[in-house]
Amino acid sequence: MWPTGSSALYAEAAGLWTQVAALLAAAGRTGDATRLSEAGTVLRELARVEHEAMRALSALGRTGLR
Repeated sequence: MWPTGSSALYAEAAGLWTQVAALLAAAGRTGDATRLSEAGTVLRELARVEHEAMRALSALGRTGLR
């Protein structure tokens, strides 16, 4: 079993990566720099989520799987 909440965090991160990919694709198709700015905003949130998820996983080294 994963530490409490870590699987939800990774699911959230997957969704955010999908958003980033869509925004970058849209920027490439349209040349709209606003999409790049939006992707940057999502990437900042993604960094926060992934950092939190990694902290949850690091708890495995201290407590082990239960």
